[in-house]
Amino acid sequence: MFKEMTIKKRLLISNILMIAVPVIVSLLVGLACLEAVRFSLENNIKPGLDTAEDFPESCRKLELVVEHVLQESPKSWKKNFHVFDDVFLDDNISYRITNKGAVITEGGTFPDEAKKLSGAMTTLGNNGLVSDGTHSLYARTISNVNGTYLLELYGVESTTSYHTFKTLLIICIVLLSLTVIISVWLTDRFLISFVFKRIEEPLDILSKGVSELRDGNLSYRILYKRHDEFTPVCDGFNDMASHLKDSIESVKEHEADRTELIAGISHDLRTPITAILAYVEGLLDGIANTPDKQQKYLVTIKDKAQELEHLISQLFLFSKMELADFPVHAESCAIGEAMHHIVESCRAEYGENSCVISESYFNSTVPADITDDVFVTIDRDLLSRVCMNIIGNSVKYKRNDVVHVAVAVEHDATSPLQQVSITMSDDGPGVPAESLAHLFTVFYRCDGARKNTAEGSGLGLAIAAKAVQKMGGTIRAENIATGGLSVIITLPQASQLSAPQHDKDSV
Repeated sequence: MFKEMTIKKRLLISNILMIAVPVIVSLLVGLACLEAVRFSLENNIKPGLDTAEDFPESCRKLELVVEHVLQESPKSWKKNFHVFDDVFLDDNISYRITNKGAVITEGGTFPDEAKKLSGAMTTLGNNGLVSDGTHSLYARTISNVNGTYLLELYGVESTTSYHTFKTLLIICIVLLSLTVIISVWLTDRFLISFVFKRIEEPLDILSKGVSELRDGNLSYRILYKRHDEFTPVCDGFNDMASHLKDSIESVKEHEADRTELIAGISHDLRTPITAILAYVEGLLDGIANTPDKQQKYLVTIKDKAQELEHLISQLFLFSKMELADFPVHAESCAIGEAMHHIVESCRAEYGENSCVISESYFNSTVPADITDDVFVTIDRDLLSRVCMNIIGNSVKYKRNDVVHVAVAVEHDATSPLQQVSITMSDDGPGVPAESLAHLFTVFYRCDGARKNTAEGSGLGLAIAAKAVQKMGGTIRAENIATGGLSVIITLPQASQLSAPQHDKDSV
């Protein structure tokens, strides 16, 4: 039960125990002391008369009282001596008054010890005080007009004198004080284990975790099995460590990409610049000594400059997409209509002599009147550029004179994901399986040496991937079993009610 208790509850219990335990223990010890005093009193261990001091003094005072009473009429003796009984007995003194051996009145008891002392008192003429150290007998012969009387006062020395009783009280007070101090100390020791160790242990665990992260062990995770206030802290530490590890790995990955990007830019820029410089030097050195050669050199220089311009333009576009504030003009539109217009633009761009594009929508060949009942939120210009780059990539790497590209738009109305997929498949050579995961990496080309720069810069598919990501979609590539490459774009479906109506000819 205590293991599952939160620190807040432990602190509450500790505050209660810190007050309750010393109070309860002190009350128990105090009651024990009172019981001890009560037991002592019941067994005559109570303050009484000191034989050496108190008893003789009391006897002389009582003697005066008795003399006064005996001078009065004998009829009043019984009444007066009855009043004195309680006084004598309360003081642990027994008395007896006799006349010629006859008992006139008495109070208390005269045990055998008193009788033994009476023999010694006779020797003293029944006047004086005799004592054996514990029992004392005081006798006095009183004579008056009524006769001669013998007053005997017998007393027992208290087992404990007033001084001893005071010592007993002091011992009880000291014992009670020690009990309070010890109970507070023991309670404090228990509460340190009960509360503070439960705080110290997770702090040590967190400190060790921080040290592990500081030393570079990003795989270290805290194992904390209790359920208290430190549980979310330890879980948060593990989440932080996981995010930190992912972040550092991402930084390393981006650093590697950046290194590759710089190498790719350097290579792809140097190749056309080297060619331009070579042809310019040929012109300057007079190698192109005829108008035809000069024309050919100039055309080559122009082509290489245009390659540079295209590369820089693509690089500039990709850099802009890397920025968070890249403008995306998203709108809801019918995907069938939008893709049909994009395909028509691609046909016009590449022509049927190099690229034949076929269309199908929702698993059916496109009809004359395109279905408009599935909507997506897209930037039409960005999606058009994506499709142009993908189909352009198929044209660049075709293995026959004409490449065939099949564009299919599919939508599964029963799927809970509510997504639309656009698949563009060609009959080209495909790519090596190990290159599929890198196709959308900036400046990546399957020829590791980047020998054939004329076929592309490696930016087209990277721009396509970044554009799809900006529209909230995903993109991937896979080889076709019969040969060729498929690029699949997935976009989230939008509500038809929010979709603006567009004229088909306005795109």
